Amino acid sequence: MTREDIIKNSGYWTAKAQLDLYSCAEEFMKSRNMNRTQLAEYLGVTKGYVSQLLSGDYDHKLSKLVELALAFGVVPKIEFQPIEEAINDDRRKYTKPVWKPVTYTDSRKANTKWFRDTGIYETVTTDSNTFAA
Repeated sequence: MTREDIIKNSGYWTAKAQLDLYSCAEEFMKSRNMNRTQLAEYLGVTKGYVSQLLSGDYDHKLSKLVELALAFGVVPKIEFQPIEEAINDDRRKYTKPVWKPVTYTDSRKANTKWFRDTGIYETVTTDSNTFAA
């Protein structure tokens, strides 16, 4: 399965939303020094429900997702984007950039600037085989 296939899969987006909500719940509990029982009391739900929430074993209605997010002090921002744009964004995020050297000499020594496809220049000396991104 390619990354494009994954991005086009509804299960991917459901799992991503579940993981994002899980992260919000974990951060909320950590910031307030809460355990699962205390979180259940805070939300007005059972401990079993909290276990489902934190294990990702649930599939909430959109209204419940919004309600939980607000209870954790965050707002859900749902964005709709054409699939091809999402695929292109993913490519940009996970594709290793292409570096092109441009060598110049100043009065002290030869230097190389590395041009990355994003247009960011990084300077390194020619006597080094390493450079920072």
